[in-house]
Amino acid sequence: MSRLGIQLHTEWPLGDYARLAQRIEDDGFAELTVHDVIWKRPLWPVLTVIAEHTSRLLVGPDVTHPFARHPVTTASNIAAIDEMTGGRAILGIGQGSFFEDAGIAHDHPITAVREMIEVVNHLLSGERSAYQGQIFQIAAGAALRFPTRPVRIFVGSFGPRMIAMAAPLVGEIRPPGMWRTEYLEVVKQHMAGGHAELAVDVWPFAAQNRAAAEAMARQHVPQFLPYMKTLTDFYGTRDVDDAIRTFCAVGDEAELADGCARLFEAGAKRITFSGALGPDRDEALDILARVARRFD
Repeated sequence: MSRLGIQLHTEWPLGDYARLAQRIEDDGFAELTVHDVIWKRPLWPVLTVIAEHTSRLLVGPDVTHPFARHPVTTASNIAAIDEMTGGRAILGIGQGSFFEDAGIAHDHPITAVREMIEVVNHLLSGERSAYQGQIFQIAAGAALRFPTRPVRIFVGSFGPRMIAMAAPLVGEIRPPGMWRTEYLEVVKQHMAGGHAELAVDVWPFAAQNRAAAEAMARQHVPQFLPYMKTLTDFYGTRDVDDAIRTFCAVGDEAELADGCARLFEAGAKRITFSGALGPDRDEALDILARVARRFD
C-alpha cells in the first residue's frame, strides 16, 4: 500500500465526493481524510459518502477537534464510519481553528485534546466506568448503544507541548504545513517519550503552470499564518512568499517528488497531501497520483 494519502477540504459540492473518492482509491493512495472546518460543509456527511464509495482506503477526519461538539458525538460518528467501512476508520484530532467569529471558546487546547483522545478510546473500547476529566465527563454506566471497536488515532499538531502530550497516547503524530525538513527534528525530540510514528501533512499547489500554482497559494496561505506562529518564528518567515516557499509544495511532479523524498529521508513514515491541491483539481490529482506511484 502507498505511503501517501489525500486530505480533502469540504469546499466542493457534495455530489463531487463519490467520484473523488473512487478516483483517489483507484490511484492507489492509502488514505482519504477530510478536514473539519466549522464554516465549510459538515465533515461527517462527506465522510459517509466517501465510506460508501470506497473499499480499501482508510477514511476519517484530518483533523477534527473538541471545541464545537462533545467527544461523545465524535466517538459515535467515527464508530459508524468504522462500521460502514468494515474497520477502515482512522481518526485525526487537533485543536482546530477559525472559531473566533462563532464565539466558540478555545481554552486549554492541550487538556481538551488529551481528554478527547481518552473519551473516544473509553467509549470505543466499551468501557462503562465513569470518566472524570477537567473538561469532559462520562457517567458510570454510560456507553454507546451499538457495537464498537477501537480505531487508530493520530494527532495533527506542530506545537511541542501538544506533541509531547500526545506521543504516548496515539499511533501517529502528523504535523501540518511540513515542506522544509528542519522542524521535523524538533517534532522528533518531543515525540521521544512515546511510541507514535511520525507522519506529515503537506500543502500542495500542484500544477504544470507554476505561476498559477503560486497565485493560488498566495490566496490560501495568509489565512493560516496567524495559527502558525511556532513555525513562522522557527523559520524566521518574513512574508507570504517566504511562507509559501517554506510550508507549501508548489510545482509539478518532479518538484513534489523531490520534496517528498526529503521528507521520507528526514524520518516521515507517511505523507498526506492536504487542502486545496492545485488550481485545476483534476490536473493536481493526476500529478499527485504520479508522485505517489514513485514511492510505492
